[in-house]
Amino acid sequence: MLYKKFNIDNYIGIQQEVIDSVHKNITSNIRYWDQTFSQLKFTSPTLYNYIDKNKKLPIRFCRFYLTPSDGTLGPHIDGDFTNKSPLGLNLPIIGCENTYMNWYTTDIDNLCEGKYGFGKKDAIIIKDKNKLKLINSVIIDQPTFVRTDVLHEVINHKPSPRLVLSIRFIFNQKIGQNFTDVFNF
Repeated sequence: MLYKKFNIDNYIGIQQEVIDSVHKNITSNIRYWDQTFSQLKFTSPTLYNYIDKNKKLPIRFCRFYLTPSDGTLGPHIDGDFTNKSPLGLNLPIIGCENTYMNWYTTDIDNLCEGKYGFGKKDAIIIKDKNKLKLINSVIIDQPTFVRTDVLHEVINHKPSPRLVLSIRFIFNQKIGQNFTDVFNF
């Protein structure tokens, strides 16, 4: 399973609370920024309380991703070949309609490991996009768990930016590999 959508009561109110707390960054050229989970307690208390009540594992990080208008976040795998980041809880904040998260498969020799992620974090990228085979696609228009250890890409076809908050949980080879391992929903 590459993704799992679910509902959060009063999610529109939560979105507005988050927008109010990050409004300065939305109009900037910043592509991503991190906020600690404990900071959410003060900036977005409704979201913080919901996540804190339902998480099964500690939060590793909370990262906002801003995809510019008519922009992409090219095909990649979070992490490296031996230490992939398997799951993200993606929360749409603004501009998520008509934007897609696509997953692909490709031959192993089409992958390249290095410091390609935001903040020079480990990530796996592709050498030749023509060798990709689309295996699934979703619009993140409600809270959605996603696999980030499978080759994926974000595409924003809109004339406005897309903002998503991605929450990541601690992981190792034994825990945190399935959506139900990390969260009650």
